[in-house]
Formats: sequence, C-alpha cells, structure tokens
Amino acid sequence: MPFSYLKAADFVFSFDSNHDTINNDYAVYGGVSLDSRRQVMQINSLVLAFVGHAVQEQVIKTHLARTIDASSHVLQRHSVAYLCCEAQAMAARAIFDELTEEEQAVYKRARNAKVSTVPKHATVNDYHAATGIEAVIGFCHLTGDDARAEWIVGRMREVCDEKTKKTTIEG
Repeated sequence: MPFSYLKAADFVFSFDSNHDTINNDYAVYGGVSLDSRRQVMQINSLVLAFVGHAVQEQVIKTHLARTIDASSHVLQRHSVAYLCCEAQAMAARAIFDELTEEEQAVYKRARNAKVSTVPKHATVNDYHAATGIEAVIGFCHLTGDDARAEWIVGRMREVCDEKTKKTTIEG
C-alpha cells in the first residue's frame, strides 16, 4: 500500500511515503490544507494553549540542555525563568506586533477566553497574556508550521534574556 494515514487530532491526511507529499483535494498553505487551518482555528483556544505550552516547554528545555552544562535541577530552574507566567506575558506583549494578523486573532481569542482558575503566583492579566501566546504557539504547531512556533519561542527567549540583562545591570 503506497499511502499511510496519519491522524492528528481530528485531521486525517494521506501521506505518500514515496514522494514525501501530503495529498488532499484542498488548496495547500504552508504544507497544511486551508480546510485544516480552518479546523485548527475552531479548536478551543485553551486547548491550543495546552498544546502550545508543551511545544514551548520542549523548545526551551532542549535549548537549555544543549547550551548549559548543568544538572537537571539547575536546568529546571533556568527553564522556569522562561516558562513562568510573568515571563511569558512580558515576552508576549513585546513581540505582539511581530505576529501575523491570523496569529494576533488567535492570541486575542485565547487571551479573552474564560478561565476558571489562575495560578497563585500570577496576575490575571499576565495569565491571560501567557495563555494567548501559548495558543499562538499551539496553533502554529497544529497547522504544521513548527518553524514559526520555534521562531516565536526563540523571540520570547530573546526578550526574556534582554530583560534579565537589564535587571542585572540596573540591580
């Protein structure tokens, strides 16, 4: 059988293993059918944030493991500096204008989503902003644009690093 079927969430693509292409009857945008992009847009924004947090955590922890020679405990402490709600919110606000219109729409929808709880060490506004940027990362990942998701996480890391340098110099 020349085709194998991949299922991610509710999206089924036929994959031609001989030609490394995705075959479907829809127009393709960035490797994902436009129909599938619409399907991803319909996913609950908090679910997009759930996926985005996992992607962000993987990218950050992989970066730290490759760049810092330290124990897992030290690496975990470093990762928290990037993954905490306050850092995510600060970075999200700093890079908002660099997002596409579609990404900004995903961000705003997730930021405005009703949440039942907020972590005790986070403000409501920071939590909403962090949820928004996580949803954007999840959206990029689920539409197959992992390069864009990694770019966003990289920009967020740069913003956090810049803030850390300013705090160290001023403090």
